[in-house]
Amino acid sequence: MRGYVVFELAEPVVWKILSGLGRWPCCSRELPLFFSVGLPCDLQSAGINCQEQYVRHWASCIRHEASCMRHFASGIMHHAFALRCQAVAFILGFCPYLMMYLAGLGLWCVKGSVMTALSGQALVGDIGGTNARLAICNLADGTLSDPIIYSALENDSLESVIHKFRQDTGAKFSAACIAIACPVDQDYIKMTNNPWEFSKAQLKENLGLETLLVINDFTAMCMSVTCLDKKSMVKIGEGEPVAHAPVAVYGAGTGLGVAHLIKNGNRWIPLSGEGGHVDLAPANMSEDMILIALRARIGHVSAERVLSGPGLLNLYEAIAMRNERLRTGLTPADITASALSANPDPDCLEALSTFCRLMGRFGGNLALTLGTFGGVYVAGGVVPRFLEFFKNSKFREAFEDKGRFKSYLSRIPTYVITEPKAGLMGAAATLRQELGAVL
Repeated sequence: MRGYVVFELAEPVVWKILSGLGRWPCCSRELPLFFSVGLPCDLQSAGINCQEQYVRHWASCIRHEASCMRHFASGIMHHAFALRCQAVAFILGFCPYLMMYLAGLGLWCVKGSVMTALSGQALVGDIGGTNARLAICNLADGTLSDPIIYSALENDSLESVIHKFRQDTGAKFSAACIAIACPVDQDYIKMTNNPWEFSKAQLKENLGLETLLVINDFTAMCMSVTCLDKKSMVKIGEGEPVAHAPVAVYGAGTGLGVAHLIKNGNRWIPLSGEGGHVDLAPANMSEDMILIALRARIGHVSAERVLSGPGLLNLYEAIAMRNERLRTGLTPADITASALSANPDPDCLEALSTFCRLMGRFGGNLALTLGTFGGVYVAGGVVPRFLEFFKNSKFREAFEDKGRFKSYLSRIPTYVITEPKAGLMGAAATLRQELGAVL
């Protein structure tokens, strides 16, 4: 027994330490073998001291081993976190395929909302300064019925016209989108070039509608670009549209409408405004003289004062007064007809030519403002009446006439929209997207 003093004294101490820390495999085999060697009894005194040193050393080793195992456990947790990250990445990578599968079922998941295939029908309207055009939209595909036109001057209100439309067609609908030629950001609408006025909330209640959208007429015209085919427009000049790039739409009618269109994800976002009321910007001496003459007569001269049906008459009067041969009693239609005749009146011809040139300058300004490489589209009821004259005019030359930015504008295509139902098609597209369709 004397020859194994170290073993007898050391083993209980070591295993006590082991039992407190947990028996790690690397220690449970080595320590008993080491301490089973023992020391001679005549070295007991020195052995006891050695024993204490060895115990302290092995206790230190065990503490180090425990620290290593804690690091190892931490590594396992980090590895588990990495696996979870990989799982999330896999799910996200799989999402497009999941969306394709859901699309086959008629469902789309876009920005957290479920897009469902539409059915049924809705009312769409395009309300201008003189007429209201109403039609029924098939919500499944956006196709329209033949529109019915009602005079704004012969009917008391928009509500009475819609009631009359229901009676005339027998159509049943609970949703509607009405495009109107005036600002629509407030509940109460008072049209600019039309005597009608109404409350959107009251109109919705009186008609018994679940959904009523009231949008600017050129918001609708902008949205029509998403569903028009090439047969519905005429291209003027060079350039090709860039997919998903911003678009500008403007057009002359009773007034001058302006809007832009941008793409965000799967949604088209129209940017409406009152761009037709910006200041007129002449670019040569002849245009300067027109501006001076109009300013003296009407004060502030906006673009709409010359780029509209009434604006064409303003142009003629300014030019004819300058030339001291003004004829009174002419209408915009008279001026157009005289300019296009075999023996044109020189002032009417200059007025129509100036109109086309100023349309080009204004369109170029819109293109520069938002970088509309998706195209600049001319809409409205005025230009299609003399389309061939417009194509051969100085429109495109003036569009690109921006000094250092001529080459920039030369890459942007310009079109004239010739589809007579474009406003109604845009109202239908707006409503369908609002109800969940992907255009």
